[in-house]
Amino acid sequence: LLPFTAGEACTVTIRAAAIHDTDSDDPPDGLAADYTWPFQVAPAAVDGILINEVDSDTPGQDTAEFIELYDGGRGHTDLSGLVVVLWNGSNDSVYGTIDLAGQQTDAEGTFVLGGSALPGADWPLADAALQNGPDAVALYEADPAAFPNGAPLTTIGLRDALVYGPTDAPDSGLLTLLAAGQ
Repeated sequence: LLPFTAGEACTVTIRAAAIHDTDSDDPPDGLAADYTWPFQVAPAAVDGILINEVDSDTPGQDTAEFIELYDGGRGHTDLSGLVVVLWNGSNDSVYGTIDLAGQQTDAEGTFVLGGSALPGADWPLADAALQNGPDAVALYEADPAAFPNGAPLTTIGLRDALVYGPTDAPDSGLLTLLAAGQ
């Protein structure tokens, strides 16, 4: 699989015929119809470091959740001066900060922060470290001391962000982290 490209328009389809549940409480045993949704990959950040992918809700005890950063494929990009900030959608404040000083992307351009069940993670995340949402993960060029737990939402130094959670209940406060059109 190749990574997405900045600005790429995509469509995902889950085929109803391929989905079946494992419980004995049937019907239903699967989806009533195919489910399709479009999305667009965020444009490249100025320096090319983006939040490429986040999985905050993995099966079971959330031991395989992750945040993947991507440098566009250049590889070995220094991440010093960048901070990953975890935003709580219930009060639009910081609930976690990860200082990337001294870290770099791998030869293919990725850097993965991941839970204990995720093999090959570059930075260990505590199990169930990412809240399930509505919440946000953001990448800042800033001093990590600027983001103590409970700090209010800011866009100062913001490089990239991903706001996630149920589409029927987005957090309008966290949506300010996104660029126009995202």
